[in-house]
Amino acid sequence: MNGQKMIVAVWYRIGVWAANFFILNLLFLVTAAGIVTLPPSLAAMMGTIIKWNETGDESVFFLYFSEWKRLAKKSYAAITPILFITMILIGECSFYGMQRSSGGVIMLGLTLSFSLVFISISTYILPLVVRFDWTIFQLVQSAIYLGLKYWGRTMVRIAPAILVLVALIMVFPGISVFGVFPIVCWFLYRVTKQPIAYTFSQDVTVS
Repeated sequence: MNGQKMIVAVWYRIGVWAANFFILNLLFLVTAAGIVTLPPSLAAMMGTIIKWNETGDESVFFLYFSEWKRLAKKSYAAITPILFITMILIGECSFYGMQRSSGGVIMLGLTLSFSLVFISISTYILPLVVRFDWTIFQLVQSAIYLGLKYWGRTMVRIAPAILVLVALIMVFPGISVFGVFPIVCWFLYRVTKQPIAYTFSQDVTVS
């Protein structure tokens, strides 16, 4: 009997998390639909994921919109440059990838190398924006430090996830509706939690 109750409890928890991820994903898609609102929507989604894990609060709407309001201004300043640089790097990689000259190959290699470092650094931006009430300079400085110090650890965990995500989106384009973005944020939360805690020697629970 106890075993049956345990199984029911486990499936109930899975159902709650699946429903919460689905709703959170829809909120993100709706609020980020205008593109201009993408930075605060990303920050709000990350803030919701972190608070789910570290405060025990499993609400969705209240947490998401309170985080959206709290982080809007800071997210525009910290995340918008990341998005622009990402688009530039994608364009550069596409351009040099079509070149057949040796110079194009060299530039592609340099761009890809910089991109790998940039991915590691940008991985820490969202969690830092959510966790700390710092200036933009402090956030960027800390993200660069963490991204470089934990580059190997971060890339070993991030690279396979990026490949799987891209493959899933290419094969099943509609998967984005069913919770893929919160899953990515949850993964980033798990990857960055320990490095942030070790570096700043504190409990990283969000207040």
